[in-house]
Amino acid sequence: TLIDQASAEVSRAYERSEATTTGMYPGGNFDPLGFGKNPEKLKELKVKEIKNGRLAMLAVLGFGHQAFVTGKSPLDNLADHIANPFVNHY
Repeated sequence: TLIDQASAEVSRAYERSEATTTGMYPGGNFDPLGFGKNPEKLKELKVKEIKNGRLAMLAVLGFGHQAFVTGKSPLDNLADHIANPFVNHY
């Protein structure tokens, strides 16, 4: 399946990047804008990336909670909110 193929590619790319000791982080194999040139800035970017990922996980958890409470999909809830934002806060 597509998921199996994608996971194999990610695993292969990660193993290849670990061999060069750069990993799949900013400043690794793909760094067209040169963010990894400054070690202090690179360290800061890594922390920001972790925080961004954690925030995204909380957002997905919020979507799931909202769907559980309202019984509607997140897009249905968004449409309801846009239609009447003063009544539909959830």
